[in-house]
Amino acid sequence: MTKLEKSNPKIKYLRKLIKKDSFRKQEKKFVVEGVRLVEELMKYPEKIEAIFYSSKTNDNKRAADILKKARLKHIPCWLVSNDLIISISDTCTSQGIIALAHAFEYELEDLLLKDKCILLLLNEIQDPGNLGTIIRAADAFKATGIILSKGTVDLYNPKTLRASMGSIFHLPVATSADILDTIKMLDEMGAMILASSLRSDLCIDKVDLTQNICFIIGNEARGLPDEIVMLSDKVITIPILGSAESLNVALSCAIMLYEAARQRNFQ
Repeated sequence: MTKLEKSNPKIKYLRKLIKKDSFRKQEKKFVVEGVRLVEELMKYPEKIEAIFYSSKTNDNKRAADILKKARLKHIPCWLVSNDLIISISDTCTSQGIIALAHAFEYELEDLLLKDKCILLLLNEIQDPGNLGTIIRAADAFKATGIILSKGTVDLYNPKTLRASMGSIFHLPVATSADILDTIKMLDEMGAMILASSLRSDLCIDKVDLTQNICFIIGNEARGLPDEIVMLSDKVITIPILGSAESLNVALSCAIMLYEAARQRNFQ
């Protein structure tokens, strides 16, 4: 297989995709690193433009299986030096394999058509690790999808991808939504809109979560603006029994999703 060198335009392109959110959005592409994430991405081979690997994968059976399947699917596989793949990598310890992929694109309407949906509307979440963990929890508890407001961290930030552990490929995520327009649309579709707030005294387990629902989650530091809280059907909270002032936003999402799954008998 042809070996790519440092000066190759493809390498410069990959580096720019990894480093710049705006470039990823412009190109509608992203880069995945590591055996686990590339394995998950291989479930959607039509999304993969190319795979780049180094000799570090020689003794890794899972990596070898990825490359074998990729070639059978006619996905270009490019050999690069270990030093070069390290220079591209966003991780501390590269596993010697990365993939270039086309973004998964979903319209808001795609998420609203399912009966008894469980949606998350995230307003200006800033930490990529939090976003990735929320996506992983939503996948685990079988949420219908996630809607990201304008001002939320980029969906394909490398840290978001790693924190999602591949769940990002399994769950529909609509991006750059106008939150007020989205709430109006959800209301017209008959979804119950539940705003999460520390100021509420309505415990989440006291609300019927078996119907069409959308949890609205606010920014890590500021929470939800009052105008958004006022548009919700109910304002809910997770009771804190100990001395902690609050819960991490990703943990809060996981608890709410678990409660919705519990009320639906985990079906």
